[in-house]
Amino acid sequence: MLRLLLFFPSINFGLLSAEIFPWAMIYSLKQRTLNYRFLVIVLILCFSIFYFAIVTNFDYLFEHIRALFAYINPLFIFFTIMAVPNREIYRIRKLIFPLLLFLMFLGLVQFSGMISFLEPLFEFLIPRSSASSLASIGRGVTMLSTEPARAGYELVFLYAAWRCLTGSNKQWIVIDTLFFVFMVAIIQSAMAVLLTLVYFAFVYKSRFGILLLIVPIFIFVVIQFETRATIIIREIYPIIISPEIFDYFINKSGFRFISMLSAFNFGFDNIFGGGVGLWEITSIEALEGAGFDPSKVSYFASQHNSQFVGLRPTSYASNLALDIGIVGLGMFILLSYKYIRKVMKLPGSDKSIFYLFVFTFFFTGSVGNPVPWIVVALVLRVKEMSKDMAYDPVPNYASSFGT
Repeated sequence: MLRLLLFFPSINFGLLSAEIFPWAMIYSLKQRTLNYRFLVIVLILCFSIFYFAIVTNFDYLFEHIRALFAYINPLFIFFTIMAVPNREIYRIRKLIFPLLLFLMFLGLVQFSGMISFLEPLFEFLIPRSSASSLASIGRGVTMLSTEPARAGYELVFLYAAWRCLTGSNKQWIVIDTLFFVFMVAIIQSAMAVLLTLVYFAFVYKSRFGILLLIVPIFIFVVIQFETRATIIIREIYPIIISPEIFDYFINKSGFRFISMLSAFNFGFDNIFGGGVGLWEITSIEALEGAGFDPSKVSYFASQHNSQFVGLRPTSYASNLALDIGIVGLGMFILLSYKYIRKVMKLPGSDKSIFYLFVFTFFFTGSVGNPVPWIVVALVLRVKEMSKDMAYDPVPNYASSFGT
């Protein structure tokens, strides 16, 4: 059961007000794995907390701890999966395809409205979820997440993992097209559609002939389907080559785009960051320091009376830049070099999921969501195991201690 819950971080049974329940951390603690890279990263975060807690007279102690756990939750599970025995990897791998089918079936059923009577159950499992489509407010289905954007975010990584682990298939162009239509018509999240397009861009980057088939299908879907994602795509087209495109993204993305940009800018201006857990203060400083005018940003103008408010940046890397600066972010990337090197040794087609991960790491996604980290670590381990099996047909159940 715990393995299964790894892929449903939004399920919290109403136990926590947080949107991400630490199933991944509980699983990792149960596995009892150790990794010095993980420990070094935690020490860097703890040093930031210790210093800024003293500076602020411990007024934000709860936020310090909460932010620390948000960072640790996906990191811990990544290093754990990189260290667990091979038999555990086989068990997790077997879950990917059934989960993908179940979630897509659930999405279709929610979209149809057939299980709307289960609304109390969904609200119990996930307080912000819904048993039916949110089409009335221009959004799609939540599946087993808090919102369509997060549902699509997690689903595209599950799909990418299944696609990568399945190997070659002459029908991929058909399957990929159906998945894209599902994201546009059922999930109806602009962010989810963007991530799907980013992933497929890496998958098909060297296949011009296939692109000739995909582009017409993409245009047809955008024209025929009336969803939030397709409306935004149609609005972007006339201004895609104009200077207005920057302002358009800032206003259409709510606080996401602007919070990310200002956080990176803040990280360069304050190379050691503003302190883990102090985002309510530092994010306002970052927005002001980046030169944005709240009266000209629709999110702040319409919802906060043209005043900046504290907002957590919407990617893991931008949060690191805000909290521990460009120095801390640089150290994090350096400590990840071992795994980056492993990725670069993989065949070109297998790298697509990692390129997608890098995109979300820098530009979008919830800090504490473990799903991308889980599937990336899983793919890496499976590819390593496949390589080892080529030399040794007997499975090697390695030690559970990472390096």
